[in-house]
Amino acid sequence: MKFFLKNRWLWVALMLVFIQQTLVGLSTYFIGVAGMSIAEKPAVVMECIVLFFGAIILAYCFGSFAFWVTTRLGNDAWKKYYQRLFADLSKNPGYGSNTNKSLTNTWVCSEAFSTLEVASTFCIDSVSIIFNILFTLVALFAVLGPLIAGSIFVALIASFLVISVAHCSIDKLACEIQNSKLGAFVSIQGIWDHLFFGNRGTRYGAEEITREKVATFFQKNEKYKFFEQCIACMPIFISIPLLIWAIFYEVSHAGVMIGALVAILPRTLQLFQNVHTANMYAGQFILIKGKLMNLERFTERLETQDFKQQIYENEIEIQDQIYRHKLTVQGLLQRIEAMSSAPRGRFLITGCNGSGKSSLLRVMKALLQEAVLLGPGIQLAPHEIRGSTGESQIEMIEMFMQQKVKVFLLDEWDANLDMMNTNTIDARLNDLAQDALIVEVRHKSHL
Repeated sequence: MKFFLKNRWLWVALMLVFIQQTLVGLSTYFIGVAGMSIAEKPAVVMECIVLFFGAIILAYCFGSFAFWVTTRLGNDAWKKYYQRLFADLSKNPGYGSNTNKSLTNTWVCSEAFSTLEVASTFCIDSVSIIFNILFTLVALFAVLGPLIAGSIFVALIASFLVISVAHCSIDKLACEIQNSKLGAFVSIQGIWDHLFFGNRGTRYGAEEITREKVATFFQKNEKYKFFEQCIACMPIFISIPLLIWAIFYEVSHAGVMIGALVAILPRTLQLFQNVHTANMYAGQFILIKGKLMNLERFTERLETQDFKQQIYENEIEIQDQIYRHKLTVQGLLQRIEAMSSAPRGRFLITGCNGSGKSSLLRVMKALLQEAVLLGPGIQLAPHEIRGSTGESQIEMIEMFMQQKVKVFLLDEWDANLDMMNTNTIDARLNDLAQDALIVEVRHKSHL
């Protein structure tokens, strides 16, 4: 929430809509004065009409600029959010699971982007409507007096009271909607593998789970919209009778008000539409506030793995492939720390499945920020690599060799390579180990 409120583009947009709605309020005042002056001061009418159109033209200019700034706000807020999120996640290698990768990518590219885009538009639009109501009320007060303006003000007070009572229900719905939406997105993503690699039975099961999650999301979303409209319409039903009574009272006591009422009536109807919208926005504010808070708390949803405990609890063997002797995990880490200024050598990690070989590489990556870790499902190339998984592995290894990277952490780099390519890359890695550090987990048996 704080990172959004501190964005400079938010305050630029707010300043622009403040100026815009000030001009809209002035235009209401000018047209009201024109209507009031028709009978007694005809010369003033044209002057007020010119000022009315001048204020409207300027208001549209500032509004258009505010719209552009709002788009800039959403883009900038999303960029800063995912950069900060990834920076926080990178500090803990325990977040680096494939499950977290899928969940985080879905979150950042769908929920986070849409939330910040909607929050940007909502924030500017809601403040614009509040300013519009405020300045229109001031203009109505100046032209028509306190009775009519006061009847509209009652609608605002009623809105505030209704939203205050419904706050807890709206907040609960907001959290449920966001969680069900994310669950639906993740389940849709899970259908992909079943489309191409599963059979009819597995595909039906995945689609059935997705249907249930999507139906849950739709149900909660539609429930909120119905609740929102009930809240939004209630204050209008209260204020309309009061306004009708106030208009009849004013006209019966001051006939000169008729011209002003006729001139301002379209703006009054627009004001009621804005009051209705403001009521919806009041409920949506709680919804969006909850979503922004969920952005801040996203890491709490991720699973964490204690890689360090895992690698020390299990039996992992490490062999120095140049000097042909064995090391412990602690010995390897101490060896690397001792040669941090010029790391070199080639070390092979072995152990049974689940012993923590890949976990050790992740711990080392956290300790060695300049290292690159290559393995299954890891894509570090700046462009999409077409071809087999083995070809992708070769291209990435070749790419980082050319960049003269000093520390390579390789997780089953030979898993999808034939013997010829395996021997070729193996020979190159031996040469590379003279000037760089290579720590690897092998898929195939290694002599």
